[in-house]
Amino acid sequence: GHDKGVDYWSLGIMLYEFICGSTPFQALLQSKTFEKIVHAHKYLRFPRSFDSHAKSLVRRLLNPNASLRLGNLRGGAEDVKQHALFDIAKFNWNELREQKIEFAYKPCDNIITPQVELIDLQHEASVKDGASYDHEFQTLRDLGTTDFE
Repeated sequence: GHDKGVDYWSLGIMLYEFICGSTPFQALLQSKTFEKIVHAHKYLRFPRSFDSHAKSLVRRLLNPNASLRLGNLRGGAEDVKQHALFDIAKFNWNELREQKIEFAYKPCDNIITPQVELIDLQHEASVKDGASYDHEFQTLRDLGTTDFE
């Protein structure tokens, strides 16, 4: 099993990807990706534009040794919340908890959405144990289709 250390690892990966737009341990071969993860201290690279405090936080969250990973230490989540990145930004954790933070990123109104088939949720909710499938099957049988028994 895994403990909370995996969650802090994932937080480090997400922060890196949000800032860089790419994954920190990408490789063509899965075995090479695993090697980069296990030896993160050697393979983890940051673009020059990466904020130094964000880099510090990500490095500490991506420590391959879970027992030394930020958030997985004695101070737990408080260690993460007290990191210099959040202190300098004057991040208000209470406002986050109360969902009062105004986020800088606002999606565009004219986002192009892919054309997808929408599911009729009312119809789906009315289907019990494949009842509509039996009806469709019976309809095909009534039409004289002989491929069904």
